[in-house]
Amino acid sequence: MYQGDLALLLRLNKSWHDGISAEDLYDFTRAWWVMSPANAQRVARVLAVAGGVVREVYQPTQWLPSPVEGLENRIGFEGVVASDRDTYVGRDVSHLFRHGSANPVRYLPLGAFTEDAVITPNPAPTTPSATAEQLPDGAVEPGLLERIVPLLHAFENDLLCVR
Repeated sequence: MYQGDLALLLRLNKSWHDGISAEDLYDFTRAWWVMSPANAQRVARVLAVAGGVVREVYQPTQWLPSPVEGLENRIGFEGVVASDRDTYVGRDVSHLFRHGSANPVRYLPLGAFTEDAVITPNPAPTTPSATAEQLPDGAVEPGLLERIVPLLHAFENDLLCVR
């Protein structure tokens, strides 16, 4: 792992329930999310979060565009349960999600879980309304452009398709 690696926290409150199978939890966690492919490449761990608690941790091996019609603006991953999952599972991370926010995606410097050093992802936009919002403990809520650009690309591709 590298110093700039990120943890991707995905809130699964609507999909998760007591007794969920490991296979179902993986399937719900892996697909399909509106997020930056550039930031996805920096993700070393994906944390499945429900009820503010980390339920499982995956190490992504590959990021893929959604093959689902109507979800072309989203990506997902293939991966394995992380060997260091015990470092994360059971941790309360509810403070990393802004109260009232519907956005289920958060980035956090991976080292923030095990070290004092906090490294923030480098969002490309520089206008205040477009930049990622810094939350407690170095967590980052994706900025407006990171959420909108994939939608615009999908819309543009849809308009250019010859049917």
